[in-house]
Amino acid sequence: MMNNTSVLYFNSFWPRPASFDNAPIPVNASVRERFGEQRANRPNLCFYNATMQSAQVLYFKHTYDQSGNRFLSPFYTFHFYEDWHEALWMRRFVRDHMRYHNELMCAAARVIHSIQKRVRRRNVASSNNSSHDGLFHTMHIRRGDFVHGYKQVIVGAEHLAQITQEVIEPNSTIFIATDEKNKTYFDPLARHYDLCFLDDFADELKNVNSNYFGIVDQIVASRGDVFIGTWFSTLSTYVNRLRGYYSVRDKLTGYEKGVLKSFYFYPPDKRKRMRRYFAPQPALWAQEFPMAWRDIDHDIL
Repeated sequence: MMNNTSVLYFNSFWPRPASFDNAPIPVNASVRERFGEQRANRPNLCFYNATMQSAQVLYFKHTYDQSGNRFLSPFYTFHFYEDWHEALWMRRFVRDHMRYHNELMCAAARVIHSIQKRVRRRNVASSNNSSHDGLFHTMHIRRGDFVHGYKQVIVGAEHLAQITQEVIEPNSTIFIATDEKNKTYFDPLARHYDLCFLDDFADELKNVNSNYFGIVDQIVASRGDVFIGTWFSTLSTYVNRLRGYYSVRDKLTGYEKGVLKSFYFYPPDKRKRMRRYFAPQPALWAQEFPMAWRDIDHDIL
């Protein structure tokens, strides 16, 4: 049984998150091993005990200061279960039941189908028989509010095009989820790729509330073969969690370690973040972790 005293006493002996890089532990490992992987350098615990269970109201502090009390972070980075079966059950529950409504999933599926038809037409027109049937790639380029709040990830389109050519073959079709209204910004990309946006598929969205277009954008972005996202954006992070679920379902290359064909265009040290396994670590809210999807069906398969 764990307690706060033992956690504090052994604080300096717990492994650092970097020690799990590309080296995940089994999901049914010991309590100590699993806690060490999930701890993320946090020194204290809040135990859910009988007192908390019997309380009528639980108050969770939420601040924007440096204390780190923000519930913007992935749920599984805050929950630790001594019983590994319970941990996996909770992750499956969120995957299978806390999901977007069918109306939005179906709208996104229609857009995806239209993109695939677009790719097939281009392949026939160019006599391109080498590419996979209907294969396309996706990006999420967040600019609007980030121009003021996160200027360090706002880059010029020429730089974006250069990075894209490193991971996506020229002349490919790319669906771009974005809040950028001026599409001429993407001209440097358009010189090398066939670009499309959600508003190119208005016929597929006639009965969808426009307030939900961002969600449809997100779902479509999760289905690209390669995805390039915006660091710090929680829309991009959830795209990666969805991609993680799909990668396990479809047994894509690297799924055993939770690896995805996903990239970030900036900053350079985060560009290949999703190309290897890594344990939860600060900033928790700015990223998703393979722990969310890797081997979470272990005890039911």
